[in-house]
Amino acid sequence: MHKTQDTQIEHFPDRSLRRLLQDSEYVRGLVQIVAPDIETFLDFSRITYQKRSFISKALQERESDVLLSVSFQKDTDATDAEALLIYILIEHQSTVDKTMGFRLLSYMVQIWESQRREWETEKLPENERRLQPILPILFYTGDRPWTVPVSLTAIMDVPEILKRFVPSFDTLFLGVKATEAEVLTQSGHPLGWLLHVLQKEHSDETEISEALTDAMSHIAS
Repeated sequence: MHKTQDTQIEHFPDRSLRRLLQDSEYVRGLVQIVAPDIETFLDFSRITYQKRSFISKALQERESDVLLSVSFQKDTDATDAEALLIYILIEHQSTVDKTMGFRLLSYMVQIWESQRREWETEKLPENERRLQPILPILFYTGDRPWTVPVSLTAIMDVPEILKRFVPSFDTLFLGVKATEAEVLTQSGHPLGWLLHVLQKEHSDETEISEALTDAMSHIAS
């Protein structure tokens, strides 16, 4: 394989995915893959990308993530009060982080804390103070299979009788390398075909070229 092509594929996760997800259409494509039942309730024409000021500068340099607000259309008269936050953490490392559940919870709490500070700054009446729900998505592009639960109990030795006192939440998870190509591409969205190319990151030139050709034919159709 030519060195230039190999380098472009190798650095696609850490250089391109976050930029790609700055486009609301690709966020929609991701949600289509991980939660098609939820995607139907979201109005991606009403999307706002949020500042990441709640994360320290050091963490901003280390983490690759996207925070956005999208209208949750439970009916045709959705308002800003029905906004849903989507927090996407892109994990590139091949090592599996057992503390991921704690990391995600910590970021979610910082997002809510930022909202709480806004209440005080804007002097919102008590009856208008509402935290927005967060849809957390772990977007994993590493090679090693992710076998650790994304939960706090993954890093606890907690007796069964005490588990009800441990905060728990669901996380949408996409392990790109371990997901069947048919699952990634079943919606026909361009993101799925791009991720199928990423699956061939360590394949030979022929396989990557075939995947690229296949992807381009579907994207262009």
